[in-house]
Amino acid sequence: MSHQYKLNKLIIGASLALFLIVTGQASAIDLFARSTSGETLVNSYGECWQAIGGSKGGCGTPQAADTDQDGVSDTRDQCPYTPQGVLVDAAGCPLDTDGDGVADYKDNCLNSYPGDKVNANGCLDEIVLRNINFEFNRSDLTAQAKQILSPVAKALKVRPDIRSITVVGHTDSEGEEEYNQTLSESRANAVMNYFRRAGVTVVMKVIGRGEKFPLTDNATARGRAINRRVELGLN
Repeated sequence: MSHQYKLNKLIIGASLALFLIVTGQASAIDLFARSTSGETLVNSYGECWQAIGGSKGGCGTPQAADTDQDGVSDTRDQCPYTPQGVLVDAAGCPLDTDGDGVADYKDNCLNSYPGDKVNANGCLDEIVLRNINFEFNRSDLTAQAKQILSPVAKALKVRPDIRSITVVGHTDSEGEEEYNQTLSESRANAVMNYFRRAGVTVVMKVIGRGEKFPLTDNATARGRAINRRVELGLN
């Protein structure tokens, strides 16, 4: 096929495109120059050439802008300035796997629970350990208590932001106040020693609060069970 013939077909195609535009019958894709086989003509930069005026444009329907290049167009992106390379959801916002309000790429603790009060690193500053039971009238941890403490110890060992831990023991109001004070200290020590044996190496200290700081009324069995607790202050 001669060069002149190809040129004539291109001119005819352009004239037809102009006619369709004037008469309102052209779609966006009609504006692009095509080969005799119907393929859009592309230059060496991967840009399509428009038949009218020979100007460069996007192939087919122009693509919507995506400022942060996260794969979600600006018109749908609720977080248009996400750092490059960060995984996002359908709304264009960084993923937050554990639902704690801190995006995964900033989160040092990806196993938080929704509703947990976490710091800027996505980690708890305080952990309240419930159902940490001890042998009757003693500070020895029960087997059930050790099962609860085991995953806590594992989580503490992989927290790079923790410099020290304060283990605080609390009791209910049953018994003499002085005795409960000593018991709270002994039980906090038992938890600290468990963490030590489990490989937690950061600085730890123990405080006993006795019965002085109840979370709820000690009048019921349920209330007393809530007040018998160990708290971890993370610094």
